[in-house]
Amino acid sequence: MTISIKASDVKAPVAGLVGEALWAPHNRGLTLINKTPQAQKVATLTVGGVFSAGTVYTFELDGFELSYTSVSGDTNLAGVAVKIAALINADLRVRGKVSAEAASATVVVTCNWPGLDFTYDEDDANLSWALTTAAAEAGSVPFGRLVCSVDQTSDAGSLIGFLAVSTAFTAQVDSYVLTYVGGVNLECEVWINGEKYSAKHEMATDVDTSGAALVVAMNQILPSSVQASYVSGTDTFKVTAQLAGLAFESALNLGAGGGASRPVKSSNAGLATSVALAAKGISEHTYKEESAAYPKNAGVQTLSGGQIRVASLQAPGRGDAVYVELAAGDDAGKLFNSSSATRALLPASKCSWVRSKASDQTAVLEISF
Repeated sequence: MTISIKASDVKAPVAGLVGEALWAPHNRGLTLINKTPQAQKVATLTVGGVFSAGTVYTFELDGFELSYTSVSGDTNLAGVAVKIAALINADLRVRGKVSAEAASATVVVTCNWPGLDFTYDEDDANLSWALTTAAAEAGSVPFGRLVCSVDQTSDAGSLIGFLAVSTAFTAQVDSYVLTYVGGVNLECEVWINGEKYSAKHEMATDVDTSGAALVVAMNQILPSSVQASYVSGTDTFKVTAQLAGLAFESALNLGAGGGASRPVKSSNAGLATSVALAAKGISEHTYKEESAAYPKNAGVQTLSGGQIRVASLQAPGRGDAVYVELAAGDDAGKLFNSSSATRALLPASKCSWVRSKASDQTAVLEISF
């Protein structure tokens, strides 16, 4: 028997899927709950004027007019706020959407559901509304993107995950309290994405003059993603990430002759400021979602260890550095092999390029988060 294959029988290779986990016995995964940046709307209703019994307070909440008339037992404006909060909580027309709580002479009104809006208004000289927190829904998480977590639903609950994007992080700030020592150098070093930036300035005249001069010297060499500043009158020199999620290391010392007057450092560095520390893995492809992304409040299937395919137009080579895009937009959480002002370097021990496939515009990452 003869088996023959014609050219027409040869099919094109199957294109790789973005977010496709390549099978390996050491693969590790987890599920993250996608809630970021959802938020419940919060507004405050402040009671003003002079307290007196018989004053009518009228306001509008979610299209319904509510009114309260003070009594002598309220005692003061804080007592009026307590009664207005109780009025809101007892009104079934609005209680299904919001709840209220008094805090001094202010009523804090909170939506019961994240992302849901409510309206408010007043035409009363003794009342004033202010928005505290805007309603926000969770964002989607596309396949093949870096996802992070800094919290969980409860002590034994699921991890709350989010797409790696600057708006989900807090900017790192390193602060140094300076002591003036005339004629001694202030020496500052900052490490960003593996690069060192350093400058020094001889302390002259006083702390404020010296601190301001060091700021000028550092900002001439620092990238725009991290900047130095000095607050006059506080003796405080600061190094601040302009791109939240981009972690850096810094040191500020006195040169020879400084003695024991080393600047005192404080920093907020941690999970909330560093995408490299908060990273949990890459979002996997799934056929359960019609679009190429996980919707809000969905469980995000995440590969934390192993090999996974991601979108790439760069054709990265094996061992190339891995950077994550942190700027909000279509590329948020996407991986690259080149740096930019809006990208953060991921540790080589946690993430490295394996190979690329130009025909699919994809590449494979080896990860271990």
